[in-house]
Amino acid sequence: MPDDLPDLSKFAVKQTKTNGEDVARVVDDELSKLGWSEPARLSMLGDLGRENAWNRETIFKGHPDPKNNAYNRGIISWQGSRQTNLNNYLKKQGVLGRNDDDELRGMVRFMDDEMKTDYPDVYQKMRSAAKTSDASNALQTYIKYVPSAPYNSPDNEFAVKNNRI
Repeated sequence: MPDDLPDLSKFAVKQTKTNGEDVARVVDDELSKLGWSEPARLSMLGDLGRENAWNRETIFKGHPDPKNNAYNRGIISWQGSRQTNLNNYLKKQGVLGRNDDDELRGMVRFMDDEMKTDYPDVYQKMRSAAKTSDASNALQTYIKYVPSAPYNSPDNEFAVKNNRI
C-alpha cells in the first residue's frame, strides 16, 4: 500500500443513504469494479467530496456555478455540453432522474468513459498513479476547478496538494 494513503477511519463522511449505501461507498465500489487503483480511487473520492460535499441533492439536482453562472450537475459538477453528454448517457442506461445508487453508478461509468475517450492523458495518469498526489494533480485537468480557491487548500493529513477528503 502506498505510504501517502490516509487512515480513513478518522474522517467523518456525511452518511446520506439510499438503498443502504452512502455516496462515497457507492462511488468507490463502482470505481473498483472499473479497475481503478486505491490511490486513484481515494484521490477521486477527495475531489468528489470537494465538488459536492457528498450531498445527493447537490449531485442529482445540481447547483449554480457562481464563477461562470452555469448550472452544474453530477458527481463532478458537469456543465454545458459535458452535462448534456452525461444526461444522454444516463438516459440510454435507463437511470436518468432516478436519483438513486444506480444513477450514481451510471455517473461513475460515464466519468470513466469520458475520461478514457476525451481526456486520455489524464486517464492514463489516473490508471498508473502510484500515489494519491499523482492522481490529484492529474484530475485538475479533468475536473477543471481552480486550485487556488480556499476550499482547495492543502490538507497536510491527506498529503495531497490539491484536494481534501
